[in-house]
Amino acid sequence: MTEWYRPEKMLSFYQLGFKYINLIKIQKMKKAFLLMVLIGAISVIEVFGQNEKCDSIKSYSEFEAAMPPVRYTGNPIIKHGGWAGGQVQEPCILQNPKDSSKLIMFYAGADLVAQDGGKGAIGKAWAYKSSPCIWHQYKNNPILVPNMAILFENFSIRLDCVLYRADLDEYWIYFTGRTGSGDGEDAIGLATCPTGSDGYAQVTRNNIKLYVNNPILTATGQGRNDGKSVSQSTVIFDSGTYYMYYSYRGKEILPGIRYATSKNGKTWLKQGEGDILSRGVRGSADSRYFEWKHIFRAFNKFIIVWEAFSGKTWTVCMASSTSPQGPWVKSPKNPIFAPSGKARTFDKIFVATPAMYLIDNKWYLYYQGANQGGNYNYNTWDMGVAILDPCRAK
Repeated sequence: MTEWYRPEKMLSFYQLGFKYINLIKIQKMKKAFLLMVLIGAISVIEVFGQNEKCDSIKSYSEFEAAMPPVRYTGNPIIKHGGWAGGQVQEPCILQNPKDSSKLIMFYAGADLVAQDGGKGAIGKAWAYKSSPCIWHQYKNNPILVPNMAILFENFSIRLDCVLYRADLDEYWIYFTGRTGSGDGEDAIGLATCPTGSDGYAQVTRNNIKLYVNNPILTATGQGRNDGKSVSQSTVIFDSGTYYMYYSYRGKEILPGIRYATSKNGKTWLKQGEGDILSRGVRGSADSRYFEWKHIFRAFNKFIIVWEAFSGKTWTVCMASSTSPQGPWVKSPKNPIFAPSGKARTFDKIFVATPAMYLIDNKWYLYYQGANQGGNYNYNTWDMGVAILDPCRAK
């Protein structure tokens, strides 16, 4: 008798039935498991697909749609105190030209206006590019102070903007100077500093030199008269020409923005007819003041953000143009950033001095904020940052 036909080797009908049923169960369990794996894989693909879609902003329309940026939970990033006892403001950030893993920030500070007159100076700080919300302030700040021997800046200075001149390996520091006469006749000056071996350590008070022909822009002359004061400039270089956008004002003139051009960054000629942007209707975010501002280039456009005053509160507004000469188009989302309105936040009441930077493929809005009501002169201001969420644009 063959081995397989032996009765003791044969399975009973019931044994065969149970094995068949178990086999069906196993197959069903396998199918169910495979289905779960497949669903999980699809979910993972969907999640990663969404992240991939949201990992960056690729157009101006997406940039605009993503407004407002989301506040950093660790704000404020730089607090008032010491030489900047009233406020810290006007963040100007560059990639360290000698160390691409680091950033250098130039920023202004001032005494409390109501108590000490608001005398201002300029300091510096640094951060790792991978951690642009954590800044290390220079212990010997400030690095640039008002010069009592120079009339236009003998009372106070404020930071306007900073350019890195690769051809000279220098930082060019544009600033606003104010006299002590009390007439508010601000003007714009220039200081330069070699970057030094590491792009940071040698940027000190002793190494920063004032341009001998300061001020480089005044309210009168240079092609046009602009009230009694020019201040708070931002400068960009395009196609062989420097463009400076500045605020102007007079006793009976509300601050507006105009522009000038230069071939060397030192000698300027005022351009255009009147303001580059018109004020909003009464009560709107920018119906009163256009002041500190920052211009940058992105998405084949020139983009300008500025601090706007409605008569009640300070906010941030934005406009864009395909040419540095304009015309400029205001964002329909203005104001793109507003006070938090939340108790125990440093920027509950006001936000101002905005600057936007693209750092490691993310957009950061640096700004100053105040959480006290009343007159600007009685507030203390700290610096914060907010980050644009690309998923808001989708």
